[in-house]
This record gives sequence, C-alpha cells and structure tokens, in this order.
Amino acid sequence: LVMAAAAARAGPAHAFALVDRALALAAADGASAAPAGVTLALEMQAAIAEETNDAASAAERQALVDALVPRLTDVLGTAERVFEACQASSSGSSADVRETGFESLRAAALHAALAWLKLDERGGGGIVLSPGQLASSRGGLLRGALACLGADDAATGDKATEFCVAALAYGAPPSPVPGEDESAVLGMIQTTVASGQTAVGNAEAEDFARNICKVAVAVVERDASFVSSASAPDACLALTSLVLSLAETHDFGIMEACADYFLMLNTVSVADRHPGLNAPLFQRVLAACARHASFPTGFTTWRDARLDRDAFHRFREQILVDVLDNCFGMCGIAENGGGYLGFVLSQLETIASWQQAESALFLARAASSAAKRLVVRTRAAERERETESETREREGTEMFLRQTLSRIGDASPGSNPAPNSAVFASHPLVVAAAARVIGAYAPWLGHVAGRGDEGGVAIKCAAYLLAALQAPEAFRHASGAFHALCAQCADAFARRDTVATLLDAAERALPESPPSGDAGEGFGVGGGAFGGGGVDGDDDRAGVVEGLARVVAAVSDPREAASCAKRLTAPIMARAARHAERAKATGELPSALSAELKLLASAVRFLEFPGFDAAARRLATNGASTSAPIEHPALAALQEAWPTLSLFNGEPWRSVPAVADATSAVYQKALLCAKDKSFAFAPHVLEALAATFAAHRHPSCLDALGTAAEACFASLSGHEANASERLHAVFGEAFASCVDAAAATLSANAIEDAADVARALFECAHKLATFAPFVFLNATHGVDNRLACHTVLSVAVAALQTRERDAVRAATALLAMAAAPGDAASRSETWRAARARSVDAFFVSATTGEAVVVAVLRAGADHAPRHVLRPLAQFLFVLRSTYGNVINEWIAKTLGDASFPDANAPASAFAREAFSVLATDRAVSLNDGVPRAPLDARRWAAACVDFFMICRRELGDDALV
Repeated sequence: LVMAAAAARAGPAHAFALVDRALALAAADGASAAPAGVTLALEMQAAIAEETNDAASAAERQALVDALVPRLTDVLGTAERVFEACQASSSGSSADVRETGFESLRAAALHAALAWLKLDERGGGGIVLSPGQLASSRGGLLRGALACLGADDAATGDKATEFCVAALAYGAPPSPVPGEDESAVLGMIQTTVASGQTAVGNAEAEDFARNICKVAVAVVERDASFVSSASAPDACLALTSLVLSLAETHDFGIMEACADYFLMLNTVSVADRHPGLNAPLFQRVLAACARHASFPTGFTTWRDARLDRDAFHRFREQILVDVLDNCFGMCGIAENGGGYLGFVLSQLETIASWQQAESALFLARAASSAAKRLVVRTRAAERERETESETREREGTEMFLRQTLSRIGDASPGSNPAPNSAVFASHPLVVAAAARVIGAYAPWLGHVAGRGDEGGVAIKCAAYLLAALQAPEAFRHASGAFHALCAQCADAFARRDTVATLLDAAERALPESPPSGDAGEGFGVGGGAFGGGGVDGDDDRAGVVEGLARVVAAVSDPREAASCAKRLTAPIMARAARHAERAKATGELPSALSAELKLLASAVRFLEFPGFDAAARRLATNGASTSAPIEHPALAALQEAWPTLSLFNGEPWRSVPAVADATSAVYQKALLCAKDKSFAFAPHVLEALAATFAAHRHPSCLDALGTAAEACFASLSGHEANASERLHAVFGEAFASCVDAAAATLSANAIEDAADVARALFECAHKLATFAPFVFLNATHGVDNRLACHTVLSVAVAALQTRERDAVRAATALLAMAAAPGDAASRSETWRAARARSVDAFFVSATTGEAVVVAVLRAGADHAPRHVLRPLAQFLFVLRSTYGNVINEWIAKTLGDASFPDANAPASAFAREAFSVLATDRAVSLNDGVPRAPLDARRWAAACVDFFMICRRELGDDALV
C-alpha cells in the first residue's frame, strides 16, 4: 500500500513501473508454484489502481489512467489465470481450494480485477466493460467470480459478490454487438440459479444465500423489465423463485438482503408483468414477511436474547414496512376474504402464541398508510367518483378494521371480551403493538366516530389505551396513540359522560412521576427507544393530558368545558404538591415537581376553545342565568392551579430554574389560549413573573412577559379603553421591574456571562414594542425615572460588542424595530406622541446615537456572527433613511479612523474610503468623478455586507469597485 501510494504521487512513470514489477512478480512465480507471491503482486496491482481513482485532482487522475490503461489486459489476464490455475490444481471444490492455499489468491484476483475495471478518468466509480464485453474477453474471470459466491471463506465470497454486482451495474458503454450484454446477463442468471439451489434451506449456507440475493438485486436493478416482463426467459422466473425460496427458508438477514428485489419487481406495471409475478408471488412474500417479523419462539427479554435489538427493529421499521406496503398494493382486498388483510385476519383468528399476535399487529400497522387512503375519503368529490371495485375495497378494509379494533378494545378492563381478545393483553409487546395499530388508524376511527360510531369502537380503543399505560414497555406508544385518537375523535368524545369517564380513567392510569426510560429494558421494545421517559427526557404522560385537553376544548358548552378543565388540572397539581413536600423533606432536586408543571403546560396549550365568544353569546341569548362571568377553559385550569402555583412563585421553589421555567411555561400557554379573556388574571401573572425575575434572573420570566403582551394586546380593540389603561399600568410596572433587575445583572457582569438574560430582555422588549408600544415607549424605571426603552437599547448596543449569537441577533432586531417600527405603527397616535422623546432622542443623541453607529460597523467588520451581517447592514440603512445626515457623518467619522475595525488588523484605506463614498451617497464616483445615483436598500445592504467581508479578510478590496 505504501509503495502504491508513493508511486501514484510520484507520477505516471513510477506508477507504470510499479505495475510492471508486479506483473513480472506474478509471471516469475507462477500461480500454482507460489500463491503467496502472486497474491502480493495482485494486491499491489489493486492498490495502485485504487490510489489512481483517489487522486487529488482530475488532472492527476487523467494522467495516471492514461498511463495505466494499456496494462488493463495484462492485469485481467493475470487474474483470469488464477482461476484457471485453481481449476487445474484441484477438483475445484471449496475444500480442495482451501487446502491448496488458493482461497486468498482468488480473493486477491477479484480485488485486483475489479479495481482495474474501475479505472476511469472521470472517477465515476463504475467499471469500464459492459457485461457482454467482460464475458467475451475474460469469460473465465466472470465464471470464476460466480463460482466464488459460495466460497467457504467469507472474504472471498464478499469480493466475488462485489465483482458481480459491479459487472451488472450500468456505467460502462453498452457492447456494440447486438444482444451480447443481454446474453451475458442471462448466462450469469443461469449460473447463479444452478448453483444457488444448494443454499435453499441450508442453514450453513447463510453467506452464500446473502451473496445470491445481492447479485439478484443487481440484476433486477439493471433491468426490471428483463426479469419480470411477460416474455421474460425461464431463467429469470427461476431466479425470482430462488430468491423467494431463500427468503422463506433463512433468517431475516436474507430477507433484508433481497427486499429490494421484490420492490424493484413492483416497479414494472402489472399489465406488462408476467402473471406469475403478481398477487400469488406477493402473497408468498407476505407470508415470509410475517415469519421474519415475528419474535423468536423462545424470546423472553433482550438481556437473554441472541437477537440484536437495534438490527431487528431497523429491519422491521425500515425494510419490512416498505415490502409490506407493496404486498398490500398487490394482494389487495380479495372477495373471498383473502388478500393482505385476509391474511392478517387469519393470523389473528388462529393465534398460537403472543409472537404470532404481535407479528400480525405489525403487519396491520405496516399497511396503514395505504389502507387509510381507501377508507378515509374526506372530499365529497372523491366519494362520488368511487368505482365499484374501490367500494368493495373500502368496505372490506372497513370490515377488517372494525373487527380487529373492536377485538382490541374488548381486551380492556371492564369490557365484554370477544373470543381471542385476551391475547391483546397477554404480553407487553402485544400491548405495545396494539396501541400502535390504534394510533395508526386513528383517522379512520375519527371518521367512524363522526358518523355515530356504531358499536363504540373508538371509545373502546380509548379505554384500551388508558389501560395499556400500566405496561411500562407500551407506555410511550399508548400515550401517543391516545393523543392521536383524541385529536381525531374530539367532537365525538366531547359528551359529558364520555369526558368524565376518560378523565377518571386517566387519573387512575397516569403514574405519580414520569415513567422511567429503563422500564422496558428487559422486553422487546426497550425503554430508551419506545417506552417511558425516553432518551430525550420528554414526559410521555403529555400525550394523555394533551389528548384529554383536546377533548375538553371540543365541549360545546363553555361552562362544562371550564369544569372539565379544572378536573383535568386538579390531579396534576395534587401530584405537584406531593412532589414539593417530598423534595422539601428530602432536600432532593424537585425534578418530579417541574415535570408536573410542564405536564400542566402541555395540557393548557390545547385549551384554546376557538368558539368561546360565540358559545358565550349563545348562552346569553338562550337566557342562561349565571352569577359569575363564563370562564375560558384555559383560565379555569389556571385558576384551579393557582393556589398551588402561588406557592411555587415563592421561595425556595422559584430559585430552581427548572421549576421557574415550567411555571412560566404554564403562564405562557394559558395567556396565549385565553388572549383577551385573560385581562382579569394577567396582573397576578405579571406580578409573579416580575418578582421571580427580580429575585433570580430566570430568562423564562422575560419570555413569558413578552408572550403575555402578545396575548393581551394583539386582540385588544378600541372599545376596551379602560382595560387598555389598566393593562398598560401593570405591564409598565412589570417591565420596569424587569429592566431594573436585568440592567443590574448585565452591568455587574459581562454580557457573555448572562447572554440568555440579554437575549430574553431584547426579545421581550421587541414584543412590547410590537404589541404594547405605549408600555415600551413610556415605561420608566429607577430612582431617576429613566425611560426603560433607553436602558434596554443601551444594553442592546453593548451586546453588539460580543460574539453571542442569540443575544446579537435579538439586539439587532430590537434596534431595527425601534428605529423603523413600520408604516402602520409610525402613523399610530402612540408612536407619534412618544417617539420623539424616546427612540428618536436615543438615536440622534451625540452620545448614544454615535455609539450605535460605531457598534454596528465594528460588529459587522470584526466579530459579529455571520448570520447577523445582513441584518446589521439593513439596520444601518434604516438608521440612515430615518435620521439622515447625522448618521452619514458618524459613518464617515468612524470609517475615517485608520485603526478601524481593530488596531491589530485595520481595513485598508481604500476599502474604508470606497465604502464611505457608497454608504453616504456622495455625489460622485470615487474613481472618475462621474455623478452617481444613491443605492437602493437592497444594493446598499449588499455593499455593506461586502465591506464587512473585506474587513474580515474574506473578500478583496475590489469587491466594492
């Protein structure tokens, strides 16, 4: 390898000389006399060819290929003579070849031949001879490669497979002799079929079977029509039969190797395909898939299993699912109860073990995408265009789903079990598989529920899923499926008795703490991948509470919805209180407490109740009497939680970042859902957020404050003036308090050490400027009643001097918004009344305004993250457009500094002067004095970014010419 690498880098002459030495070594020793010497010569030839294909440049590769190609015939001849010598020196059997030491020699011959066949000046990776050319010029080499597919030595078999696959792949120009390539391919198929029969059912021939399948896949990928057309040769049909027999009689690794064969067959239209390669073939493929999808008979846990868990799940979810989807399309819904779903149904009706049940459920889920397209037709036009055949398929699929899902639902506690239903509760893996089936067909269940749900299939499935939560191995799938089911069936479930039943069942089923990710380690699904808390740390209980929240939000009567929202919240807060007591008593970190609060936030975010106003008006019109205003469900949930939440707003809980973040998330979700209905509750929330931030500087408090401004002010209309005044007051106090605390932190510490606080402050101020400009422009803080917006903008300018990605991005966005809030905002009374003394005073001040320009230019030219260069340039243009000549003067002054942007790496005088001319719209061109029109916004920003790149040494000075 070292000699080959050195020769290739030394040039074509040295490479050619090394090949000559290798050929001479092989010729001098003779294949039969000294296999070791010939093996060395062949490996040397392979190495020089591989080094050529890996040359550093196209020019080097071209020169090497031109020098070596004349030796291609000699190298292939040497490899071919190896197989002739092997045949002459022994009977040709694997044992004889191994005993005479020729096994490694055959592998080396195949390696060298393939490497030289891939010599290509384009570096494309294909070989230079078509199958016909290879068979006619070096037939012995091709026959030898086919004979080595079943070699006892795995390395030799792998080399032979690689050679045959490369020979079959397209890449080389076709043979000029008509039909030569087709004849060669057909000969390879015949040889493979003849030798491959010994691998059928032979457990010791696993490698041989895999190699045959790989070659067969290469054949069908070369020309699927040649293999599967109505006029396909008998050898091609025999190849398909051989591949299927190998899949049926070997382990799932062989099915994995030949899966693409059946997928490629299905790319040929049914009309053009041989009759034997349609439904009957894929019915056998389906049976083979069912066998390979099943867990081994003696399977207990992964700890004791010989089966590799990751490989098995990857095989099922990434390989078999595609094959089964094709099987569903080909087998269809047979009138006699056969077809794909008929096969699955027969498996479920003749269950002999939990493994068979789990495998059948996997098959049912694998076909869900295609099956749902048959049964869920949401558009009237689709239903009207339905043909008689499509109607039969839809009805057959619906019958299967109703029967199967009803049986699954009957396995839940308290139901009337149907025959064989008990199997769906027989093993944690079966429970997980059944839950995934329900989740996969949730759209159909929603479709059925919308039509009355005869037999109560959907509600029975919901009960089964809640019961399935008791199996840790099935928890994640059951939770996700319950969420999907509730999302599809929310309107059907939104009846008083149904909601109450679901809430009670969920309260009993949900565990005290997030399920552990290791709970299912000993079983088939595994904790980290499919059960419990998961590797991402998410709480899988969220699927249940979010599903219930969707149902609650679908309740038509807002009073009942508010009552249900409280019932949903109560057990969560009860668990949170218990966790708090336990953490306080033990001194442990309250991770379980923060998990409950996140769970509450997950529930609240789905309690938006979009028809609340209309429902409230309808109740008023119908004369509904109530002594209190109708509560929005999200606020009802927050009110139910408030007594406990108020405890967490105090010490010691608010000092814990996870608890404070989770509490802030609850407030955010509730206010976003309730919007303008949250006016009465907003002051309490803002007080809690401001107090928590002042005490501990949690960025999440500022995030929640910004969200609260968006929620409360975005939908505020003109007739709510009184509410607006009250909100302005409470938001102003909260904003001022937070600015006080943030400014103290950011002045006492480097911004880099509190970058999250800076980012949150800027984003909060940005939202206030957008949705509550009165607060942003007029709020004051500190003993000197300084404008809060001036303090925030000053901190934003300071942040531009850092390299903090998020903080710089948020600071730039805030500064740009303050300078140019938009046409509609600029015309508003609020901006017209307060702008002059707030933002205008800041940007035109000789102190703060010039500091802004200097900070922007130095940040862009030196240290700002790349993604903010254009926003910085656009902000600078906005400043010029808004404030005119004073900004141009500060730009010219800054660029006139010879040390700009850094005394250790200043920009050239030409670049600074050139951009100064462009940036300040001077009347003439720098070079020839010709008058020049000012640049528009897009070109100005582009020129500014180019200048920044010049200063960073990433572009030359001529970029601005």
